[in-house]
Amino acid sequence: MARPLRIAIEDGWYHVMNRGIERRSIFRSPADSRHFLQLLAQLPTRFGLLIHCYALMPNHYHLLVQTPQANLSQAVQWLNVSYSVWFNRKHRRVGPLFQGRFKDILVATDGHHCEVSRYIHLNPIRTQRFALGKVESASNTAIDSRLLEKQRAAFLRSYALSSYPAYIGTQPRSAWLTTQTLLGDFEGSTEGRRRRAYQRYVEEPIRTGTLDSILDQVLERAVQGSREFRAKMLELAKGEQAHRQAVQQRANRLDWAALQQALAKLKGEPWEVFAERRGDDGRDLALLLARRSGGYTLTELGTLVGVSYAAVAQALTKAEHRLARSVATRKLYNKLCTTSKLDCAEEAG
Repeated sequence: MARPLRIAIEDGWYHVMNRGIERRSIFRSPADSRHFLQLLAQLPTRFGLLIHCYALMPNHYHLLVQTPQANLSQAVQWLNVSYSVWFNRKHRRVGPLFQGRFKDILVATDGHHCEVSRYIHLNPIRTQRFALGKVESASNTAIDSRLLEKQRAAFLRSYALSSYPAYIGTQPRSAWLTTQTLLGDFEGSTEGRRRRAYQRYVEEPIRTGTLDSILDQVLERAVQGSREFRAKMLELAKGEQAHRQAVQQRANRLDWAALQQALAKLKGEPWEVFAERRGDDGRDLALLLARRSGGYTLTELGTLVGVSYAAVAQALTKAEHRLARSVATRKLYNKLCTTSKLDCAEEAG
């Protein structure tokens, strides 16, 4: 099955989720959750993300973030990998920590972002402890008593692994957490009044017994918003899919092993002989061609030739300089393009 496309847009709002593999715990101790929050706190400075909401549960987490630079994948992958490496080292385990790729839902800012924030902030009480696990029914009046309602609300207001206490003022707000945008959508002439309005909004489903339906409807679609917003984003996804398919087709046409053989034939010696030879530009030209016309990433190229990501970047820069300055290098590159049946030749100059 093909992976679902991620729609990357500037200033997009995303509901991000990830769960431990086989639903296992990803936060075994307070130190684990503290370290995750320390990594989360670096996303605004490292990637420019705005973090609007978060909630950490024993085996999963939820975030509501905004991406001014359309770089959600890079940011969340860094977060997950950094935490996984630290967690595995600390707990002396090996293997993946999370259940596959993270899930993200693109959210419209026409009120749906408020719904998602409420979903995230209510998530900590959706447990058997509060008779709101997946096997319980929130509409059971024998279970959903007035006392239980108070217990649920009190738990949310003091839940330290959520941004909700910072929103309603029961805990200090971390500098890296952005609360003013969401609070600005609620009526009130002062911040205190806006906080109280937001608190009433979040806790209303607890009082009315509609919490389950509120939580369920947030995750119904891959894009959260109006019909017009969803249609626009789906069109964007189609364009992104077409671009990825084109890249994949180029990668399929340009086989690395065939490229090595073609270059070896042109140079009249085996790849192994010239690939590591000092001053020989053969290997770097092959990397440049694979990068330009094959859709290969720097990481993939590094794996193919056994060097680091940074070394590949340096090799590509060096190859481009040689193409610009050396007639002999351009001739070899053009022959390689012709042999590989690619329209990528450089002008003779």
